[in-house]
Amino acid sequence: MYQKGKYAYAQNNDLRVQIAHLPYKSDNNNVQFVFTVILPNQGVQLDEVEKKLASKPDLMQLALSNESTKTEELLLYLPKFKMEATFELKDVLKQLGMQDAFDGAKADFTGIVSKQVDSAGLCISKVNNLMIRQKDYLV
Repeated sequence: MYQKGKYAYAQNNDLRVQIAHLPYKSDNNNVQFVFTVILPNQGVQLDEVEKKLASKPDLMQLALSNESTKTEELLLYLPKFKMEATFELKDVLKQLGMQDAFDGAKADFTGIVSKQVDSAGLCISKVNNLMIRQKDYLV
C-alpha cells in the first residue's frame, strides 16, 4: 500500500520514533477517527518503544495527540495486516453499573423468559468482545 499525501507528522526524540496520523474518511464532520503509525528509528527495537509507552502514559498521550505534529507531505508504505483481540467485558460492565444482570437472584429478563419457566434464574455469565481490524489499503 503506497500513498503520497499530506499528514500530521512528528519525530519524538524521547521515544526515538516517527509518528504519522492518518485520518479515516468520514461523512460526519463532527467525528474524526485517526490511524496512528509509530515507526521506531533505525536501530531502535519495537519492544523498547512499547516499554516506554507502557511505563509513561504522558508519552503515549503525546504520541497520540496532534500537539507536536506538523502537516508534511509523506510517501507512505504500509503492509497489509490483520489484528485480532478478545476482551472480557463482565468486570467493565459491572463497574459501569450493570450489576443485576450477572446475578441470578436479581437479574430480570422477563422480556425473554417468563418467571414461571425461569426457576434457575436467567442471568449473564460472560460477555466477550472480539475485535478484528484488517487493513488492506490506506485512506
